Amino acid sequence: MSQFVVTLSNTACFPPAQGRPRAGGNNVQDLKSKKSPFLMFKHTCSLVLIIFCIPMLVIAQPNSIKKRVREIGITVYPISTIDPQNDNYSDLIPMLKSIADSRIVMLGEFTHACKEINELKIRIIKFLYEKMDFDVLVFESDFAGMTAMNFQKDTMSEERMIYQGFLSLWHTEEYKDFMKWIALKKPETTGLDPQWLTSGFKNFIRKKPASIDSNMANRLWQLETRYEEFVGLMKKTNVRNSDALKSRRDSLVDNYNMLRDLFSQQKRIHAINKSVIKELDFFIKTFENRISYLMYFTKFKTELPRRFFERNNQMAHNLAWLADTIYPNRKIIVSAHNYHIAYENPEVKVMAQLLPEALKKQAYSIAFFGGEGYYANNSGNPKPIAQLNAGSLRHILLKTNMDQLFLDISREKMNARNKWLFRPIEIEGFATLSGNKFINLKKSFDGIFFIKNISAPVFLFKK
Repeated sequence: MSQFVVTLSNTACFPPAQGRPRAGGNNVQDLKSKKSPFLMFKHTCSLVLIIFCIPMLVIAQPNSIKKRVREIGITVYPISTIDPQNDNYSDLIPMLKSIADSRIVMLGEFTHACKEINELKIRIIKFLYEKMDFDVLVFESDFAGMTAMNFQKDTMSEERMIYQGFLSLWHTEEYKDFMKWIALKKPETTGLDPQWLTSGFKNFIRKKPASIDSNMANRLWQLETRYEEFVGLMKKTNVRNSDALKSRRDSLVDNYNMLRDLFSQQKRIHAINKSVIKELDFFIKTFENRISYLMYFTKFKTELPRRFFERNNQMAHNLAWLADTIYPNRKIIVSAHNYHIAYENPEVKVMAQLLPEALKKQAYSIAFFGGEGYYANNSGNPKPIAQLNAGSLRHILLKTNMDQLFLDISREKMNARNKWLFRPIEIEGFATLSGNKFINLKKSFDGIFFIKNISAPVFLFKK
């Protein structure tokens, strides 16, 4: 019985990925629009099988799929492997049930540089793509550079894809292998952060995309060069705001505003060409991000709370724009720091908090944490996990003695043993600007992945 159910979960429980409609929310409705009775029947049967397979798995394999750990008072789901190449997803079935009909799944990380978290996240991304129709990937990386990489990924090597779009802490061996999968499967891939600056956008301009002519490409190239120089100058700690700097900033803002108006006019001219419109939309949104960053960074350079709020606010705007305008009927995976995907922060409102209410209701947020070992800090140097106090999240989850596990806390009600979910608890990693590491997990996330032993990644390029 047990062997039969596992086999069923990898076949009948999951309809084949290829050829299925990719839509967020209601695939059956999309099938109706295609007027294919066979496909409607096939998809409906698959949904019924999923509903029946999940409880069968739990009943048939109580020791490996579902385990009640008395001390922590919550159901724990063991994860059998973090290997991104392992496509036996039977251990992730409970996650499927938890996510249910969510349209946006946000995958966090307590640090941007941890080998094992990278591997598990990549495996989960593949699972969500191949078995649950999630085909848009959005990373906490340069909005412009990542989207430019998406337009060119068919002609790029794995190293160029990473270097031109992703933030430097993700320039690792795990992500290099991941790029091969992206090049093969071709999910839409983009960024959401106005802060990071990579080479991808300028390289895209240099190739003179179809939506702009040579003169416009040269004009934009020169403007981006000025932007890079100004941002580099402003990031120097000894540079302070001055009238001269404000004048340079205002000149850049004026130029981006003029280009935004010009590209908006071009959209009306090319209204019937969808590929050109997509590029123009991307350019216009990039200009908006450039203006946003120029304004909030120069205005609040030394006011971290306000600066972090403005950054998260633009990230939320970017994600909402992608979900509502560019990919309105698609399912989206967001990969970002735990800090950004939390529904609550005691000091500054963050991205997930700032999303429109309609999108929040469609989202499922999962934080990732480690137990023992090392990770890399923002400089790329190994750093040991802190020996946190008794009662910390790390201390509690190590009691399970599992190599890796998943918790669905979205439906938990308080009881005598799980009060730690509902009260401020100490966590590992950046949580607040003040350095306070106590957060309310129940109010912040829907789920948690925990990996017992972690290590720093191997970087492709010297940091």
